[in-house]
Formats: sequence, C-alpha cells, structure tokens
Amino acid sequence: MQKLSRILIVDDNPSNIFVLEEMLGDAYHVETAESGEEALDIAADFLPDLVLLDIMMPGIDGYETCRRMRENPVFSGMKIVMVSAKAMKLERLQGYEAGADDYVTKPFDEDELLAKVRVYVRLKAAEDVGHMKSSMYALLKHEHRTPLQGILLPVQELRTNPDLDSQESAMFLEMIEQNTRRLQRMFEKVHTLGEMKAKHWDFELAETDLNVMVRRVIEEKKMRIL
Repeated sequence: MQKLSRILIVDDNPSNIFVLEEMLGDAYHVETAESGEEALDIAADFLPDLVLLDIMMPGIDGYETCRRMRENPVFSGMKIVMVSAKAMKLERLQGYEAGADDYVTKPFDEDELLAKVRVYVRLKAAEDVGHMKSSMYALLKHEHRTPLQGILLPVQELRTNPDLDSQESAMFLEMIEQNTRRLQRMFEKVHTLGEMKAKHWDFELAETDLNVMVRRVIEEKKMRIL
C-alpha cells in the first residue's frame, strides 16, 4: 500500500486550518496543531515531511517554533513553509533565518501554495531516497567483499590448477554459484528498499513466530557454510 506524504498544518485560527485541510486532505496525510508547543509535540510522533507554519500564534511564535524544529536532529530534512499575513521583507527574512525553506503570504493563491507543497514533498522524498541509497551503498561496499572473495578465489583456482579432478572442479563451481546467488540477493534487497522509499510504501505490524524465523536463518547459514 502506498503511503501518503505527511503534512503538519500549524495555525491558531481554526478557519485557516479548515481551508488548508480541505485543500490537502485528499492527497496527503494531514495533522494539525494550533500552537507552536502543540506542533513540536505532534511532530515528534508524526514526523511530517512538510510543515505549513503560521507565525503569529500564542505562546512561542512561528519563528521560534521553526528554530526549535531545526535544532532537533529528529526533524532533519523536514521541509518548513511559513504561511503568514506578515508580508514585509524583513519579516520574510526572519523566517528564512529561523530555518524556513519558503514563505507564502496570506491571503495566498491556492494554486501557488499547492504547487509549493508538491515541490517540497517531492524534494523531501528525493532526499530520503538519496540518503537511503548512500547508506545502502556504504553497506554494500563492505558486505559485498565476502561473496566476491568466494567467487574470485575458486575462479583463480580453476584457472591456475589444470590438474583438478571433476569432483574438485564441481566443488569450486558450486562455491561460485552460491556466492553469486548471495550477491544477487543483496542487490535485490537494495532494489526493493529503494522502491519502498520512493513509492512511500506503508507497513502494518503483524505477529511473527520468531522460532520459525530463527530456524530459517540457521538453515540459510548452514547452506552458505556447506
């Protein structure tokens, strides 16, 4: 099941929240907050891809809310667009200095805001895929060495030792085949993980028999040793 991008709307005016929810609710997973403090609490669990953040609110204002979000590594990569009636150049600059990615003034043009939302949601998704690929490539760089050695060494033995009998040759060929399959499984996992992230797949918790899982892993390890 494809997962919807997550958007957090932060505004102390329920009417403004209603308008934005009507605009975005069908295409995105939307949560709302009516203060900066509430936004920080919700965001910690919700982990939005994009925050639409008002500035003039009771308690901590939008500037301070934005700064606190940027200081928290949990929200790394999250996009923040300030949506405010404050339209002066100095006020917009304050928003960027606080860490906002963009600034939209009220009253806003609906098409323009929707376009910005699409851009930042896609940008966040692309960045997430990029980070995941970097991590997986780093892992592969280390993990692929074992099966590669399990291929290269038998190949060298087959090339340099013409006196191997048929049983020994068959043993080396089997080693090459097993390690080639290991490499194939590794690359298939990377491809699957890439698809999961790019398509925003969602998952549901399910009961699992750990005994069955452990037995399966043990059998797999036995096959690799043989």
